[in-house]
Formats: sequence, structure tokens, C-alpha cells
Amino acid sequence: MPLFMLLDMDYFFAACEEARRPELKGKPFVVGTSPEKDKLHGVVQTSNYVARQFGIKSGMAVSKAVALCPDLKYSESHEDYYEEMSKRVMDIVRKYGFPMEIMSIDECALRLGEMGMEAAMRLSTEIKEKIRNETLLTCTIGISSSKIYAKMVCDSAKPDGLQGVEGSGIVSFIRSKEVSKIPGIGPKAEEELRRIGISKIEDAIGKSPMLLMDRLGSLGTFLYRVANGLDESDVEENYQMLSIGRETTLAYPPTKESIMEAMERLTDQTISEVLKKKMMFRGVSVKVRYTDFTEKIRSTSIKNYTDSKELLAKKALTLIEGLLDAKPVRKIGVRVYMLSEASGQSTLF
Repeated sequence: MPLFMLLDMDYFFAACEEARRPELKGKPFVVGTSPEKDKLHGVVQTSNYVARQFGIKSGMAVSKAVALCPDLKYSESHEDYYEEMSKRVMDIVRKYGFPMEIMSIDECALRLGEMGMEAAMRLSTEIKEKIRNETLLTCTIGISSSKIYAKMVCDSAKPDGLQGVEGSGIVSFIRSKEVSKIPGIGPKAEEELRRIGISKIEDAIGKSPMLLMDRLGSLGTFLYRVANGLDESDVEENYQMLSIGRETTLAYPPTKESIMEAMERLTDQTISEVLKKKMMFRGVSVKVRYTDFTEKIRSTSIKNYTDSKELLAKKALTLIEGLLDAKPVRKIGVRVYMLSEASGQSTLF
């Protein structure tokens, strides 16, 4: 049976600040959206594990966090620094040569193949040590028979953990967990499942897949397969994707108007780079990073290659519209991919 590895950096953004400022180590600490002088008007983006013991969570007002922990240390976000640290980590992992999917700035998955659990654990130990030695950061690794199961194993082993679960052990490992522990099962789906008596994963075992589909659509089929040990989610290799794009951090709190203005600037900058490199594209994607540092990416393809600014703007705006109401937005990006050298007149459709 093939194995998969899920690597997730521990409290990544706060850990990056601790690596740069060792005096913060072991003290309650958060990274927030506002400058230091205006911190009480900001929102917690992430916290270290010491701060979490006081009930401090991502998305909480910094003023409330300080009320919970008067000795709380604070740093404004330094996203360029975090992205550079992320690149260093991903480069370390990439050099091992396995098919790799970068899932977010602090998380990636590898398809290890049929190497066996013992060898996979040795490899994971080596990777953890290499990351720690080269970046001063810790990570947690989960190993299992699919990407989703590896993610769930990783989540249960945090922080700075390493765990492997495979074969018949999968169902017994996950069955007592809440359904919300399955990646992709959000609050609305969880509420709908509670209406039919499903709160833990074991409650879904043996349920009719048609019932789950009726309640949740394709998500119901996904739940059925995960609960019954049938998930086969694979790594989607993306780290070699040739692309051109631009990102920007928004002033907090952003307005719909400021987001649209930023989208226009990013589109202009992206097309300028496309034309400079004499390229055309067939894929468009947008990325939104929220104030709690979760990210969503939406992509679409175009029938023919183009270098049209108007078409890029239209596609990008359509993609981002559905991402703006979920949570407060911190950062947005526009990117084109499926590139080809320009050889003639632009195609609009």
C-alpha cells in the first residue's frame, strides 16, 4: 500500500518571529494585523502554544487577547519574512525528490510510494531534524495511506510530533474523532450532519452513501469514503508550475473598494510581466489569505492562449467574488499559468 506524508509547520508565523527574536521563546506571544503602536485595534493572526493555554485564538481581537493574558507579547505581521522561511522549508523537502503538493505557506504533502512505514518514519525523522537545524523551526509529520488520512494523523500529533497510521488501523484511529476533524467538513456541514445524528466519524460508518449525498452532495460521498477507510486522495503535484503573478498585503481593515483597487493593480502588474517576458497564458488563479492565515485559491482555464488584460481582469474578479465574504481578508494575489511563448496575435476567447 502506498504511503503519504503530510508536513505541517508548528504555529508557523509566531515560530518565525521566535526564531528571529529568541527572547520571545516560552512566553505567551501573538502575531497581529496592526502595527505595535496600534495593536489593540488589530486582530490575532496566530499565537504560540503558550498563548493558546490562555484561550487566545486566531481571529480574536488583540484587545480581548490582552485581557485574557496581560503579559502577552505582540508582533505585527512580517509576511515577506514568513514567505522566505516557507521557501526555505519547501526547498528542503523538495530535494528529497518525491511527488510534492504545496498546500499552503506552512503545509505540504508527499507521495512516498511503497517504501513501508519503518522507512517512512526514518525519512520523516531526518526531514524534521534538517528543518530544525537549518531554520530553527519545528514541524509535525503524519504518515498514512492517503493525503487526507495523513493530514488527520498529523493534526493529532501536534506539536513537533511524528506519527504513522496505516492499513486496518485507519478506521480505529479516526472513528472516535469529531466529523469536524475531517479536512473539508466545515461548520455548515457539521450542523447538517448533527441533524441526522452524526457528530463523530464513527456515526457515519455504515450510513447509506445516498443519505449522505442527499444531505451534503459530493461532500457526503467524500465523508462516506473517509469514514469507512476508503479514501484514496492523492498528491497533486504543483511545485513545478511555471507561473507569473503578483500579491499584495492589504491595509487593515480592508474594504470592498480597496480590494477591487488592489485587484486592478495586481492585474496590471501581472500583464506587464507577461508582456515583458513575451508570454501568453491559459490559466488564471486568485489567492486570498485571511486574517487567521488560512488561504483559499481558485483557478480557471481559458480555451485558447491569450495575453489580454481585459480577459484576465474579468476571470480574476469572477474567481475572487466568492472568497471575500467568508472572513476578513489580509492578502490577495493574481496569477497566470499554463504559459506559452507568444507567437502571434492575442486570442480573447
